[in-house]
Formats: sequence, structure tokens, C-alpha cells
Amino acid sequence: MRYLFIMFFTVFTLSILSTREAAAEVQQLSCQGNINIKECLSKIINQFNGLLLEKNNEIATLKQEISALKTKIDPLDAVAKLKSFKLDGDKNTFYPVWFADNCWFDGETRLNISRSSIHTDERSAGSLNARFVSHSSAWGHGSQFLEASLEQSNGDRGPFIGNFEMPFYPAGMVVWLRGGGLTYYYKSSCVNTNAFFDLNKKFCFYDNDPLHPEYAVCFDKITTVSASATNSIGQGWKRY
Repeated sequence: MRYLFIMFFTVFTLSILSTREAAAEVQQLSCQGNINIKECLSKIINQFNGLLLEKNNEIATLKQEISALKTKIDPLDAVAKLKSFKLDGDKNTFYPVWFADNCWFDGETRLNISRSSIHTDERSAGSLNARFVSHSSAWGHGSQFLEASLEQSNGDRGPFIGNFEMPFYPAGMVVWLRGGGLTYYYKSSCVNTNAFFDLNKKFCFYDNDPLHPEYAVCFDKITTVSASATNSIGQGWKRY
């Protein structure tokens, strides 16, 4: 009977600790000397609790390591994710779309705006791949630069970019994109970059400061393609 109890408890323990290492440790549980069943089982239970505590600690450590790894992976995953927006309004108008650089302290920021399929929105509408690498002066810090590479197939709705600009302030990029219900996809090396636009009025910054009205920066819609955009198509990387 004594050994029947021990065998049952050992099998039960093995079913809980299913790893090969834990099973080997449980098999070492034993009762030394001539002791009764109650004392033997008590001793095995204590040994088992010690093993269980050790494994729980190992599991807790693994969970912490997984959590730390996820914290590192999440920003990378966010950068890799493609975002999108649809620009309504007039099909013959280019609207200013603002891409804020919220990672200015990290140095350069990369921005890609695309319409990879020529059939996006409608058959043969046109495709686009616009790449920008920039770092703004942001009120006069200097060392600013802007490089752009534009590729597009006009299709029936292009060209899609009317102009682009990196203002003196605030930090970011403004790109004039064609409206009329067209969809644009974008991603950035800066996780917090989002697209902002207003189809009904000028897009402005610092226009509500009565003490410094000269600080106001506004971007309005346009109906013609600028020379900068025209001369950049298919030319590879160019510095501006």
C-alpha cells in the first residue's frame, strides 16, 4: 500500500511537470529509511513543492524576458506597418498633407508614400512611389537636409504629387497630393508619424499667436505641378 501511494503521487507529479528535466527531478523523490506512509508522502510533497517553486520562478523569468523582447519588437513592428488615407476633394487639386517628424532628436527621418498597384481605387488610375529622407532645422538648429526620389506611372489620374517642402519649422514634411477620392499608403522610420490634412481651408501652424503673427506658417492647396516635383520624377535621389 505504501508503494502504491508513492507510485500514484509520482505519476501525478509527472503529469504536472511535463518537461523532461522536471520529470527526471521528480523521479529522484524518495523516502529514505523506514518511515510510515504519512511521513513519506509529506516528505515527497515538500520536495515537490520545492521543485514547483523553482519551475515557477523559471517561468516568471521567462515571462519577463518575453515581455522585454516584445517591448523591443513593438516599435519595429509599428515602423514596418503600412498606414493609409483617402484624399477626397477635387480631382484637379493637390492638397497639402502634413507628415510631422516626431523623432527629430533621433536624426534623419525616412518617409515613403506609395500607390504600388496602378489599379488602386480604379482601373489604371496610376501608381506612385515617393521616398523622402530629411532632417529639419526646426527653428534654426542647422544641419538640415532633404533628399527625395519620386517614381510614378501617371495612368488615368496622375501625376499624384504637386509639390513637396520641408519648412524651416515645425519639424516635418508637407507633400501636396492629388485629391478626388485617391488612396495613399505611407510608412515612416518614425513610429509616431501620421498624415494630417484639411480639404476645406489652409493648413496652418502657429496662426493663433496674437503676439507673434509672423510665426504663422500656412500651406494652401494648389492646382499646378511645381518644377521641383516635375524635375524629380524618375531621376533617382536628388538633394533639395
